[in-house]
Amino acid sequence: MAVTLPCLASLRFYEDGIQVQPPANMNLEPFQLPPLAKSLPDTLATAGMQFLAIHDRCLAFLLFHDCVHHQWLTGIPRQRAAPGAPSWQLRADELDRVSTHTLLLGSFQVLRPAPGERPIDHLPAFDGVHLLLDANVKPALLGCFVRAGGTPRAVQAEDMIADDADHLLDLAQSRVELL
Repeated sequence: MAVTLPCLASLRFYEDGIQVQPPANMNLEPFQLPPLAKSLPDTLATAGMQFLAIHDRCLAFLLFHDCVHHQWLTGIPRQRAAPGAPSWQLRADELDRVSTHTLLLGSFQVLRPAPGERPIDHLPAFDGVHLLLDANVKPALLGCFVRAGGTPRAVQAEDMIADDADHLLDLAQSRVELL
């Protein structure tokens, strides 16, 4: 039996991008899926790889989007951390503290797929942006997938991740006087 979660949205692929359809209970208009700031997956990769180095176990994170403040947030689901992949599922009682304007729009997982396994085999079942860091490859390889309408699709990471450092450098150019 599927758990109904009020913070889950549906995603749809369109020619000009990916549209997020918030659940009816949120009274939000559909919107284009915003890119993740590069600093977020970088931080999650660092934390996940440190966890792997310390515990020899893989870790998963949740990716939320605050629709009022237009920012991405993270969470950690309850999980069983195993050497090859974390085992986790969404539970309504863990998401009851999510604000009424926040959507669960993805995940980030550190994996060490077994021979014959593919990272895509570890995608969660809900629509969203799912980043899978393959720790078997040196340097670790980030796979980016979007599940929309229940169908997963590999996408280019640069299409889903914006370099926020470039934005800050551009901002600095207009505000800093070089002496």
